[in-house]
Amino acid sequence: MIRKPGKAVVAKHLVELRRDAVAALKRFNMIAERLNFYEQYLALSKTYDVQMAGPFLVIKGGKPQTEQAGLKSNHQLYGRSSEEENSYSGR
Repeated sequence: MIRKPGKAVVAKHLVELRRDAVAALKRFNMIAERLNFYEQYLALSKTYDVQMAGPFLVIKGGKPQTEQAGLKSNHQLYGRSSEEENSYSGR
C-alpha cells in the first residue's frame, strides 16, 4: 500500500523549501553586488587612481591623457628626449 503524506507535512516541507530559496537568492544577490563592485573598480581604474576602502571606492585623481590612451608623448615618438629638445630651443 502506498502511503501519501498528510497536508501538514507537505505544507511544512514547502515552508522549508521557500526558506531555502530565499536564503539562496540573498546569497546570489550578495555575490552579484560584489561582482558589480569589482567591475566598477576595474572600469574606473583604467582612468583614475582608485583604491578600495571597505564597501567604497576612493578616487584619488585622474591619469594624464597620454596614459589613458596608451600613447607615448610626441617626444618619444620622434626619438628625442625633452632635454635634447630644450637644448635646440636655446634654453
